[in-house]
Amino acid sequence: MNIQLTDRIKQNARSFSKGQRLIARYIEEHYDKVAFMTASKLGAVVGVSESTVVRFATEIGYSGYPALQQAMQEMIRNRLTSVQRLEITSTNTPLERLLDASLEQDIDIIRRTKETVSHEAFYSAADALVQAKRVYIIGAGSSLALATFLAHYMSLVFDAVQLINATSEAQILQQIVHIGPGDALIGISFPRYSKKAAKALRYASDRGASVIAITDSTLSPLASCAQQVLLAKSDMVSFVDSLVGPLALINALIVTVAIKKKDEVAKTLCDLENIWDEYGVYEKVENKSDDLYRIGCGHCRRRPRRHDGGDHGGGARAPGAACREERQARPEAAHHGKRALQRDEQLRAAHGHRVHAGQRALPVRRRAVVSATGDDALL
Repeated sequence: MNIQLTDRIKQNARSFSKGQRLIARYIEEHYDKVAFMTASKLGAVVGVSESTVVRFATEIGYSGYPALQQAMQEMIRNRLTSVQRLEITSTNTPLERLLDASLEQDIDIIRRTKETVSHEAFYSAADALVQAKRVYIIGAGSSLALATFLAHYMSLVFDAVQLINATSEAQILQQIVHIGPGDALIGISFPRYSKKAAKALRYASDRGASVIAITDSTLSPLASCAQQVLLAKSDMVSFVDSLVGPLALINALIVTVAIKKKDEVAKTLCDLENIWDEYGVYEKVENKSDDLYRIGCGHCRRRPRRHDGGDHGGGARAPGAACREERQARPEAAHHGKRALQRDEQLRAAHGHRVHAGQRALPVRRRAVVSATGDDALL
C-alpha cells in the first residue's frame, strides 16, 4: 500500500475510535477494493456509518473522503489489468448510474487538472515551442489519440511537425535521429506508462532538444527526462482511461502557442480558407443575418462568399484572387439590383397597383445584394 497513506494511518492510530480502527484495518487489507467504494458502501461493509468514514479521512489529513479515495486510486492505477478495472466498475457502479457517474468524474478531473498544472511550466513550454525549428510529438496506446490531435493543430502553427510512429523502439529512434538543439519533443503518456515514449524523451534530452512531458505525476518515467512537465489528471473510467484532463490542457497549449505566433498563423489560415473555397473542400451553409457573414479576413481583406457548388473554372488561383474578383463584381451587382427594383415597380403599376411617390409597391420580394461600398442592400 502507498507508504504515505500507511504512515498517516500509523501516526493517527492512537486517536482512532473503534469504528475508525475497523476502517483502517479494512483499508490495509483491501485497499484495491476501497479505492472504488463510496463512503456509504465502505461504511456498510465495515459496519460503521458514512459519517464515521468521512471523519476517518479528515482524521488522517485528507480534505475529505474523495481525496482519500483519489490517493488510493492513483496508487493502484499502474497495477490493475484491464479485466480487473472492468470488474471493479461492474461491482461498484449500478448500470443506471454509469452515465452520470462517468460525466461527474470527468468534470472533477478537469477541475483537479486546473488546480494541479503549473502555470510557470505551462508558459515555459509554450515559449520553448514558439522558438523551436522542428516539433516532434509522441504518444503510445490511448495517448496516441491525444498526440494525433495535437499534431493536427500544431501543423497549422509550425512548418515542420512530425507525429512519431511508436510501433517499435527502433522505428522511434530512427524517426528522431536528427533531433537536436533548437528542436522540441512533446511526449504524452499516462498509466500504464509507455516505456517507448520514456526512452524517446531520454534520447531527445541527451541530444539537447527541448523536452516537454504531458503526464499525470512527477513520478511518471517521462517527468525525469523533461525540462517542462505539464500535469493533467487522467483517472480510470472502468478499463478506459479518461482523457478529458490532458485534452483540455492540450487545447490550452495549442491556443497559447497560436496566439504567440498570431501573424504567421493568421496568414496560414487565410491561405487555407482560400484553398478550401477554391477546391470546394467543405460544404457551407451560410446565413446572411449572421454577424460572421460580414466579417472579412484581415490579411487579404476577404469577404466570405456564397457558394452554389458550381465550377469556378480557370484552374487554380492564387490566394486572394477570389477576393479581387468579388470586389470587381460588387458595382455590377448593385447596378443590376437597382434595375430589378425599377422593373418590379413598373410591373405592379401596369397591373393596377398604385405606387405613391416615394413609396415602394407592396409586397416586394427582398433580396440581398452587396453594394459597391461593400454593404448589404435589400431589394
